[in-house]
Amino acid sequence: SETTFYVCGECDYCKEKQYNLCPHRKGIGTQQNGSMANYVLAREESIHLLPDHLSYEGAAMSEPLACCVHAMYQKSHLELKDTIIIMGPGPIGLYLLQIAKEIGAFVIMTGITKDAHRLALAKKLGADVIVDTMKEDLAKVVNEITDGYGVDKVYDASGAVPAVNASLPLIRKQGQFIQVGLFANKMVDLDTESIIQREIEYIGSRS
Repeated sequence: SETTFYVCGECDYCKEKQYNLCPHRKGIGTQQNGSMANYVLAREESIHLLPDHLSYEGAAMSEPLACCVHAMYQKSHLELKDTIIIMGPGPIGLYLLQIAKEIGAFVIMTGITKDAHRLALAKKLGADVIVDTMKEDLAKVVNEITDGYGVDKVYDASGAVPAVNASLPLIRKQGQFIQVGLFANKMVDLDTESIIQREIEYIGSRS
């Protein structure tokens, strides 16, 4: 089952099949009782028959994978020619990496020292460059790779405000910033000067 428990089916968003934006949407584990039980109710439209070769563990990862496909294909239209930064080598960041490499983009994956094992995994999964931002100067790395222009897109899967603000000046003018990770607080201080002066498109990606 998908995580969607209920959508109204009548609002403008549902009519356009943008069910993740339905103002009445209820998700399992958030607005609806969670799925730690052996059995849960689910809407018929959210049920999918698993192919024989796919395990339950593999199927469980289809939801975060779908979030990443939405961010890269539908929200930001990632292309082969793009050079990108992915911030945060957790499950979402590593899925973003694999999709980006499937498309053919050049990927700089960032993390901090405690992420060393995840950064090593990112390298195995195809990251072109990995950067421990506690030990290396990300700006220097980006400027060397892009001849000072900056990357085409940044995908944040960390939800860390300092990481976001450090990356905004590293986006080429008229580039894109895609917010996939959630911040701990709803209201945060962002480097709006970089967003405005560089004409950066700041994109939120939900579900």
